Amino acid sequence: MNVMRRSVLTVADNGVVENAFRKSRLARGLVDRFVAGETLGDALAAAARIAAQGMTTTLDLLGENVATAEEAERAVGAYVAILQEMRAA
Repeated sequence: MNVMRRSVLTVADNGVVENAFRKSRLARGLVDRFVAGETLGDALAAAARIAAQGMTTTLDLLGENVATAEEAERAVGAYVAILQEMRAA
């Protein structure tokens, strides 16, 4: 992994940095347009509002970096659960 990517991921995984970013008005202003919410329910509600306006959306799950087989298995399980919930919605 290159040095820049490793550095960004290390900072992104830092709880203190995450909390500061979540509470920052500047950061919220930058991401609110692109981030539908913190939960799948938030994202599905936002997608439904956009669909009601005749537009389509895509949903992405961020933070899916894995380093072990166990983490990969948990990620796959989360993706399957998300897809099932999206289908039901």
